[in-house]
Amino acid sequence: MSELLEFLRVRGVPEEAIAVMEEQKIDSDVIVLMDDATLANYIPSYGDRIALFNFCKSKKSLPKRKQGLLEKLREKMKVRKEITKENASHADTRTTQNKKLKTTRNVEIGWIHSDGNIAKQTTKKKQAADLGY
Repeated sequence: MSELLEFLRVRGVPEEAIAVMEEQKIDSDVIVLMDDATLANYIPSYGDRIALFNFCKSKKSLPKRKQGLLEKLREKMKVRKEITKENASHADTRTTQNKKLKTTRNVEIGWIHSDGNIAKQTTKKKQAADLGY
């Protein structure tokens, strides 16, 4: 409530209005629920009412918004962990099957040939084609 009172004092709201709001126990949670006509009974200036609504909404919604985002992030991380565990178990069986099937490997040799300013990648296949093999 002290942040709310300080905000009203900085805005230049009369002390009588602030005292009435304190007596009636009108805090930021209540202000968010009030309509403009009801709040006009306490704060006469329209600009002050709009600023007060914005102040109360920003103070209240920020923690809920952050918590909601954190919850969404946690759920996504749980789903990703479950998916990666499933994929890992399937991948393990696949890789062992693939390793059993592969007994040889093909290796291609190549190099980068430089003639002054120009550099070309050369492979054995290109070299054989250039020589007519």
